[in-house]
Amino acid sequence: MTPADIDWPGQIVYAVSKGTKLREPIPVSPQSLVVLATYLDAVGMLAAQEPVFRTRRGPEKP
Repeated sequence: MTPADIDWPGQIVYAVSKGTKLREPIPVSPQSLVVLATYLDAVGMLAAQEPVFRTRRGPEKP
């Protein structure tokens, strides 16, 4: 998931389905967006195509 996959006003994140490999909308709660915003504030500004969640070890990958 990248920052471009987050629709803040629509309360939706887009993820690629494991089975169909299609980009699908997933509704999220307002509370989860607050937690996500707090996380993004802690890690700093990301480019639109950078992965939001990163591994702690090894190469960075989405």
